[in-house]
Amino acid sequence: MKKILISSLVSLLIISCSSQAQQGIHNVSNSPSQIFNGIIAGSSMSGVTKTGVDLSEDTSNTDPLLIIVTDGQNKGCFVSSQMRLDVNSNRIGGTLQSMSCVLKNQSVVDKRVHGYVVDNDGKAGVIATVGHNKSGKKFFSINAGTKLTIVFTDAVTN
Repeated sequence: MKKILISSLVSLLIISCSSQAQQGIHNVSNSPSQIFNGIIAGSSMSGVTKTGVDLSEDTSNTDPLLIIVTDGQNKGCFVSSQMRLDVNSNRIGGTLQSMSCVLKNQSVVDKRVHGYVVDNDGKAGVIATVGHNKSGKKFFSINAGTKLTIVFTDAVTN
């Protein structure tokens, strides 16, 4: 009897989850979702930088940048990226690394992602503010609060 009851509950749970998954992408916002179903390759989301980045023209280093998704079903999720400088275009471009969301049940979804960031002009990379430090060295920066678009090049699944 116990085996039949447990088997029935498991079947009901699988059917329920499958039904929810067929309804489309469910993500996190200020009122988080119940489930995370993934991201479609080629999709994009609006975001704003939570942190800033400063890169000098004489370095090939990358620096981390944290972005918060500001629209759609993924609103409130965090996307991390590694940013690098393209001196010729005065842009700081980056590759996405991970996306983290907190669901309503307080569980955390942390997925590896692939993609890049786009500025408001539709071009890859964010136009950097150019400045000079106290020693006269040129640097390029993106401030916290900068609006951008996050583009996903690969699908993200459960």
